[in-house]
Amino acid sequence: MSPPRRSTRTTRTSPVGAVGGTTPSGAVCPSERICELNIEGKTRVMRNDPREQRDGLVLELGHTVGHALELLAPLRHGFAIGIGLCVAARVGRLLGWLDEAAEAAHYALLDRNGASTRLPSGITPEQILGVVAGDNKRGRLPVKPGHHVMVVLEQLGQPRCTDGLPLVHISEKVLHAALRQLASASYPSLRALSHEQLWTAGEAS
Repeated sequence: MSPPRRSTRTTRTSPVGAVGGTTPSGAVCPSERICELNIEGKTRVMRNDPREQRDGLVLELGHTVGHALELLAPLRHGFAIGIGLCVAARVGRLLGWLDEAAEAAHYALLDRNGASTRLPSGITPEQILGVVAGDNKRGRLPVKPGHHVMVVLEQLGQPRCTDGLPLVHISEKVLHAALRQLASASYPSLRALSHEQLWTAGEAS
């Protein structure tokens, strides 16, 4: 597996909390500044890959499941992608790539800004997998039966790569497990972690 390209490390450009609208201390980050950070981060990633054919594919993080949710539920793009981010983080955790604090940071950011971190009621993992089968990242990597191509982080700001692309094959079994857990009302809340645990991963990277 080739080492990640330089620009794939720029999935975020500031401390985790600042991008989400609040800082780790809970202070509000002005919406204008949030827009600036988003534009700055995306520009860095796409400067040498404006059509998202290589490093720019990292911007597909959360979109595999997010796009499926947009088709299946009455969700706006950003809210659907937010849930997709949680699913991708759960996949990374199940595979042993992300640690607990890094996964929890996804939930903390979305929760602090009023976004859902669970699958919408009435949408099943099986329905989502049916839509994911037609995802636009098909063909980016060689076809592998029983697998889907996704962007998954191995640590905050760092995607797992295959042959220099920020994409990996994820087995349907693992993706289904992640979806099932985020659909379950009994799934343990990661927000039960302490404030320090939630932000350790973001502040250390």
